[in-house]
Amino acid sequence: MKNSAVLHTSTKAVIQHALLELLKEKDFAKISVAEIAKKADINRGTFYLHYKDKDELFEAVQSAILMDLEQYVLRTKIEFSLESPKRYELLQYTGNLFTYIEQHMTVFQTLLLNPSSISFSNKLSHLIKQWFIYGECPHPWISLRENIPNNYLATMAATSLVSCLVEWLACETRETPDKIASFYVEIATANRN
Repeated sequence: MKNSAVLHTSTKAVIQHALLELLKEKDFAKISVAEIAKKADINRGTFYLHYKDKDELFEAVQSAILMDLEQYVLRTKIEFSLESPKRYELLQYTGNLFTYIEQHMTVFQTLLLNPSSISFSNKLSHLIKQWFIYGECPHPWISLRENIPNNYLATMAATSLVSCLVEWLACETRETPDKIASFYVEIATANRN
């Protein structure tokens, strides 16, 4: 007999995957628990053993993706360079970010290009904002003006990065992660006076 923790983990993963598959087809508001259960090949009772409703499921999917992103991208060590260190570090960070997103393209397209994506987009921006303020790689805009509080500068930097990301995901023919990262860094560091 299988360990019940393993069963719960794998059932939750199946349910989360079912939701992501359905989000490719339609807006979250139009998806029912019955559809999720059918797609996951489980009954509704099994769904309710794991989640109280589809909103809790959607929150769990978003949280899992953001935790994974934070673990594999935002917490990675960035190589240090004495030549334009902030620009170089930002290029490393954004390159890692876009590479990670390319490796998980379908999930990010589903969550960021879906009409229901505003909550995920906001959560992603908030995570990046916090990293720019408190992480190992402050955004160059943080030192732009002493009279502008860091939270405003970090918000601008994070939302512009997420907007760039959304545009990149929406393109049929897209640049490589390194190329789009270099575009972003060029824009972010173009006028620092």
